[in-house]
Amino acid sequence: MPSAKSVQKKIAKAVDMTMVKVISDFGKEVFDECQRTVPTRSGVLKESGSVKTIGEKGVEIRYSAPHSWDVHNGTYGIPDFKWTSDIRQHKRRLPSGGTTTVKRHKKHYTGYKPSVSLAHKEKAVNERWYMRNMKDPYVSKPWIEVAYSTVKSKQPRWLRRLLPRKINIYEE
Repeated sequence: MPSAKSVQKKIAKAVDMTMVKVISDFGKEVFDECQRTVPTRSGVLKESGSVKTIGEKGVEIRYSAPHSWDVHNGTYGIPDFKWTSDIRQHKRRLPSGGTTTVKRHKKHYTGYKPSVSLAHKEKAVNERWYMRNMKDPYVSKPWIEVAYSTVKSKQPRWLRRLLPRKINIYEE
């Protein structure tokens, strides 16, 4: 007959493995909810999402798009923003149907920045340039916290008590 200590160790290990599975499943459910509620303009932010189980430590949900932090937490506008673009030599079509050569030059913007919006399926084909107003702040859209609260509220009471009230959000 096995000793009481070895039985306790086996039970403790089984409980730990079960909790890792429960937390992993919970994290995947939160990620699925994040993907449903993530703000989508071009699809780049949604495509950059990933979920990873970190053993008994928990789950890591990551959005790696460069603007994900700004969209999630909001930013202040930049009132005196200036941007300079280096324009290379290129051919330009004329209304008459002909072309002309534009020399290499610098173009200066005040308050705006040229940005590209990509349709997420055919990136190279569907490039769309627009002028981003840098004076306007991003309004906070905390879709990760909302998804966490939504999924947590649907869990059994015993699990809700074990889960943290708030989640940690880090900027890379």
